[in-house]
Amino acid sequence: MTTPTEATVQLKKLMSDFHYGNCTLAYFRTSVITLANQGADLTVRATFGAEPTLLHVLVGKNTNGVLDDDIAQLLKLVPDLVKAKDMYGRTALAYLIASFQNNHVQFDDFTQSAMALAKAGADTTVRSNTGAEPTLLAVLASNNKNGANNDAIAEVASLNASALEAKDMYGRTALAYLIASF
Repeated sequence: MTTPTEATVQLKKLMSDFHYGNCTLAYFRTSVITLANQGADLTVRATFGAEPTLLHVLVGKNTNGVLDDDIAQLLKLVPDLVKAKDMYGRTALAYLIASFQNNHVQFDDFTQSAMALAKAGADTTVRSNTGAEPTLLAVLASNNKNGANNDAIAEVASLNASALEAKDMYGRTALAYLIASF
């Protein structure tokens, strides 16, 4: 029988293996569920790179929404995980914004994961730590070609009105990004 401590150690290794492509998505999913059932600490940080949490790993690898259900299930099990930070002090949402800014995540994948995090209670005023350090609304506004993100922008604003006033490192709000995108 695996103890919760052993399951947590195995989860850290599994996150690393998945991140580096040393296991399949199917194996990763099955193993995470098994380890969670064995009492693994789902808030543990990995030992590679920025020491991300499981949530960071999932949003960073959520291509075409393939991990949407896993993200939702994880956030139901551990709702406060949206507040957990990596070694750089980034929540999963801040990490996701930085990943998009660094071209590690496609915009559609970014939007899908970001909205899932916002709906789960992530702080939507959080800034990235790259470039001009934009907020979620700033990224959505600056990529709002032909109003494609209007619904997402409205939803983020309705979830947290403070997001409308959140500023990047230069003091620009999402409205400034929206105006600059024209």
